[in-house]
Amino acid sequence: MARVMKAEEMRAAVDLRHAKTGLGVGAIAGATYGLVGVVGGIALAWDPLASATGIVTAALVLAALQMAVGGVWVTLFNVVTGREREIFRTLRTKPGLVVMAGSLFGGVLAMVGFWIGLSMTTPAYALAISAMFPIVGSIFAGIFLKERILRRVWLGVALAVLGAIVVGWTPPEGEYPHFYLGLVLCGLATLGWGLEGVIAAFGMDMVDPAVAVNIRELTAGLVFILFVFPFVVLYGGDAYATLGRLFTVGVSTGAIWLILLCAGLQATTDLTWYRAMNTTGVARAMALNVTYAFWGILFGFLLSRVSQSVVFVFNGYLVVGAIFIVLGVILVIAHPRELVKLRNR
Repeated sequence: MARVMKAEEMRAAVDLRHAKTGLGVGAIAGATYGLVGVVGGIALAWDPLASATGIVTAALVLAALQMAVGGVWVTLFNVVTGREREIFRTLRTKPGLVVMAGSLFGGVLAMVGFWIGLSMTTPAYALAISAMFPIVGSIFAGIFLKERILRRVWLGVALAVLGAIVVGWTPPEGEYPHFYLGLVLCGLATLGWGLEGVIAAFGMDMVDPAVAVNIRELTAGLVFILFVFPFVVLYGGDAYATLGRLFTVGVSTGAIWLILLCAGLQATTDLTWYRAMNTTGVARAMALNVTYAFWGILFGFLLSRVSQSVVFVFNGYLVVGAIFIVLGVILVIAHPRELVKLRNR
């Protein structure tokens, strides 16, 4: 009996260690995505993206490279860790197709809304509004997966919506003629990520997390370059020309290096996000992930001091609204008592 108890205690200790590790990894996921938004915001203010013709050209080129190059980074990671065969095997399975379908919403639709919206506002505002994606996912889960929506969830939804209203109550100082349209487009990002979460429930859990991230990002990058870019001409832009100039003009201005950094941070965010879910549980991982709304404010303040662009443009409404949004999302994710229980799922 003593041996059995000792084994159980050892297993509990391992679970606790995994959960604590997951908290740290989840915090990294939130911080890195906050940095993604700020670094991308600076890149949009540097040539050739800043001088790109067409209102959506620069944002779409940035989104495409973020996904495509991020996918390359994850591919290298999977090759080094011996998962390259798993990538091709997964592509021939139904779960692999589910991942690809989810990427159309989370990797294409969401990124279109996020980066175009960010270009019309500032990184801090875009990150705050997009942090509501778990709420959209919960509502869609109730509709399509018939999951019960508790009163606590509705309270969280109301709090987050109030936060969004506070965020958009007063535009930041400066020239932002499309500010409110930008907020609406950032809401499109919450729609895309929320739908991706619902699709993931149908089969993505059966795929190795690193492989799923790999397929997701490469699929989204290819869709952007092959299918989205041709439509940019309808808005008076040329995405292919801007993409080419990034590897000439962008080398000297530094824009291409910022985008490569942005892609690496995106890959890090996705990998650590999945790792956090596996070690500390989905609820706690998601609660830590949405803190990117706060990280965006912090990194925007710090990096605006060393960059040539002003990315830290905000007012007190943004801070208060971001607090409401994050608290509302946490209520939607789980009961606060559940989030502080350090044990594996």
